[in-house]
Amino acid sequence: MKKVISLLLCLVLVISCGVIAFAEKDCDCGHVPVIVVSGMNSYPMTLDGEEVFPPQIDVGPIVLAALKGLAGSLFTLSWNGLADALIPVANDMLGAVACDANGDSVEDIKVLTFPESAANYDRFTSMTGGSNEHGLIYSSIQRYGADHTYFYNYNWRLDPMDHAVELKAMVDKAIAETGHDKVILIPCSMGGAQVMAYLSLYGSDEIDSIAFLSSVFCGATVASDLFNKRVTIDKGSLLRFISASISDPATATAINYMLKILDLTGVLDLLLSVVQNAVDAIIDPVFDELLTDIFGTMPGLWSLIDEPDYETAKQTMLDPVKHAGLIERIDKFHNNVALKREKLLRDAEQNGTKIIVFSHYNTQNIPVYKTASEQGDGTVDMYGTSGYAYAAKMGETLPADYQQKYKACGHDHISPDRVIDASACIFPEYTWFFKDVPHVYASAGSDQSDLLWKLLEYDGQPTVHTAGFAPQFLRNVGDKKLSPVEN
Repeated sequence: MKKVISLLLCLVLVISCGVIAFAEKDCDCGHVPVIVVSGMNSYPMTLDGEEVFPPQIDVGPIVLAALKGLAGSLFTLSWNGLADALIPVANDMLGAVACDANGDSVEDIKVLTFPESAANYDRFTSMTGGSNEHGLIYSSIQRYGADHTYFYNYNWRLDPMDHAVELKAMVDKAIAETGHDKVILIPCSMGGAQVMAYLSLYGSDEIDSIAFLSSVFCGATVASDLFNKRVTIDKGSLLRFISASISDPATATAINYMLKILDLTGVLDLLLSVVQNAVDAIIDPVFDELLTDIFGTMPGLWSLIDEPDYETAKQTMLDPVKHAGLIERIDKFHNNVALKREKLLRDAEQNGTKIIVFSHYNTQNIPVYKTASEQGDGTVDMYGTSGYAYAAKMGETLPADYQQKYKACGHDHISPDRVIDASACIFPEYTWFFKDVPHVYASAGSDQSDLLWKLLEYDGQPTVHTAGFAPQFLRNVGDKKLSPVEN
């Protein structure tokens, strides 16, 4: 009898578990779970509990090394002294985050990860707002609940193909826990590379929507330029960058006036010439003794290289024997992701995945590389975050007689300010542009954030022509508000 009772109890438990499991898979909330995929360095990296990236910058040793280096350069009439003095200081600050010749982390660097839903983390459930990725997390919690919100954070230095495996585990977990059969992915900035790697490995069967937010899903010219040693300082880009970096109006006016005088008198050109000569003189030792061993060995950064620049970047940065393991790893991303970006996205679209692209422009990027004069959002270029839109350079407009590159869609995709030709995008109908909006801006309660969620909630694939939504080109007018771009 005991055996019979035990068998009956086991049967009841099995049936009960089945009922519970079935109940968990029968969520009728109407909202699939959201996974926000972070950009680079959403949280600092640590080693033995100490932050190592962003590095703790001690200005004193840098200034002393620079003065010592300049003195040595004046004595030898070459810039080598400056390089010899500064490289050891930079290595001390950055060396902890280096990878080895195979692309694996040298040190046991830690990155905060959040494998459970946001409901399990006080830092998320106690939020009262937020911007960037945290604004998305906050807004998702408010709309769909913390149990339907996930945040994938990762070590951006390492291989996106490995991150894709981790992201797949989170997708599966979100589906299992919420009872839905698909998820929404919102890749921010460098998160675009991780999502593209995911599509290459797993396809889009479990992806309801992908909303790229300032996302480098099509590479970043800053990485291509720097990995090809295209380091240059453009005067116009520098002046725009300085002007945009000063928040106090009075200070900005004074500095701009001073810079204008220096420019008119030719002093600025002379100074920039000296700086460029110094850069050209020390660029090889700086790369050979610093940048290659630290940043050139990071597979994550190689995922940002534009396709045409990839082979030359490998020749510039890597030794085919010493870095054979790294090359094998980054070739896998290049061949299976970078060279197939458009196909991967088209396949997802054909499979019913909703595609939304938010790209920002008219904010000067850091002016130390060749393409810094191209349109950007203060961090990365618009070309990569828009899926290859064509645009005039910063401070310029398209020629008066310019005609958009592609007309097959039958729509006009030139911005009213004649800066952007969106017809060249992979998805000209699904790509929105935001003027004077900073990188990965998603402030809770902002017009941009509200638009993103409405697009995601739309039944079907929204386009820039769908009634009830904002036009394709919008501009920041302050206080979280947007307005259509005007002529």
